[in-house]
Amino acid sequence: ILETNHFNISDAILSLPISGSLLVGVIGIHRLMSRINSGNELLTALSQLDPLTQCLSRTECLYRLNNEIKRSNRSFKPLSILEIDIDHFKLINDEHGHAIGDEVLCSLTRHIKNLLRANDHLGRTGGEEFVVILPETDQASASVIAERIRKEIEHVSNFAKSRTKSVRLTISVGIATLTLS
Repeated sequence: ILETNHFNISDAILSLPISGSLLVGVIGIHRLMSRINSGNELLTALSQLDPLTQCLSRTECLYRLNNEIKRSNRSFKPLSILEIDIDHFKLINDEHGHAIGDEVLCSLTRHIKNLLRANDHLGRTGGEEFVVILPETDQASASVIAERIRKEIEHVSNFAKSRTKSVRLTISVGIATLTLS
């Protein structure tokens, strides 16, 4: 029409199936891209979170720790890290089984998360080892937080709700602080 200023009905009729096919293709590509994006979001979530405890994975924990160290260096504010280890966790798995051990790990992380601030990060770095990243926290404040977590865990009467026999635990906590002046 643009070149000849002449409207041809047969060309118009032939263009309908072509336009329809293009529309179906565009819709298909859009759906595929949506699935890829949701798949990428799933992969991202899986790489960032420990699948059992839903706290940060080891890799994500190290990534965030690196970012917090850089931020601490820029802002000259302290950064503390707690290393938490469950005492005698192998005995829990041996006496009660791995399913109960998993339940204990999940329950422990819930208790610890409830004691942390919104900008703190909890990550699982090993079987029963955890790291808490405490931005803008000096050694004295980190000691208070560590003791609060230790006491809370010590006073929980049962970490495995599916067992009639209570599963109690204690933890050991180490502290490291980065201070710049």
